[in-house]
Amino acid sequence: MKISDVAVTFEKLGAGEQILGRATTKYRITQDYKVAATMPLGRSRNSTEHIVQEFWVADEQKGLANPFARLSRSGPGSGFTEIVTKTAEARSAMGRGIPLRIVTTNTSTSSTSAVTQTVTTMEITDLQSENVDDDILAAPTDYQVVQVSELAGTAPSSQAAKAGQPAKVARPAGSDNSAAEAKGDLVKILHGMGRRP
Repeated sequence: MKISDVAVTFEKLGAGEQILGRATTKYRITQDYKVAATMPLGRSRNSTEHIVQEFWVADEQKGLANPFARLSRSGPGSGFTEIVTKTAEARSAMGRGIPLRIVTTNTSTSSTSAVTQTVTTMEITDLQSENVDDDILAAPTDYQVVQVSELAGTAPSSQAAKAGQPAKVARPAGSDNSAAEAKGDLVKILHGMGRRP
């Protein structure tokens, strides 16, 4: 897959509506690029991509993390690095505020002029302050540093855990068993999301 003619623009659109009682500022990032993909049997697919992302961003607040940060991923192929870099530069112009809503409109036009459009909306619908104890983020006793290339080899063990085998969980110490169990469950969820310390 080859990406070419990459263009990314950034606009500050002014005040957006309040979300969850917080004032927001609205921004728009527009990505345009061409995709040329070669497939087996000599087939190819060419398209022009036009992606518009609108962000409703609340002011920076201590302890409030970007809930969409984990969704930012780059794709394979030549040219994606340029898209990711230019988009990251555009996002940095939004400052350190937190997006509470993102609406993405992706319009793909094939070489035969067939147009496909998808609209995706991601929005925070509930936001509450919680006190999080540091001990729930303690590394498991069997924690080991591994190379990314080794992760593929761990897939069978991950599937086994999903099949009902007990997962290893770092249980925090505490006199309240229900609180300790809840913390342990949160650790298990975080680890399952790849959030190991």
